[in-house]
Amino acid sequence: MVIDIEYPERMGDIKEALLKLIRHRRRDFAREQIVFYLVGKQSAAHKRAIGVYRGQSSPDLILTVQQILDLTGK
Repeated sequence: MVIDIEYPERMGDIKEALLKLIRHRRRDFAREQIVFYLVGKQSAAHKRAIGVYRGQSSPDLILTVQQILDLTGK
């Protein structure tokens, strides 16, 4: 799982919150499976995400915890 570095000082909190949600269903989910990466403001991913956040467009899909876990292959 790759998460954009938006708030560097909160990365630990974000990772812990995600782990808590994921491990509710999958106890063996490794914390190393969550990584932070600087996406960049000019990337298509950033432009799409900010448009959804601002309500200017709709998300392509909304993932459930189970769908995220299924994608990890665990």
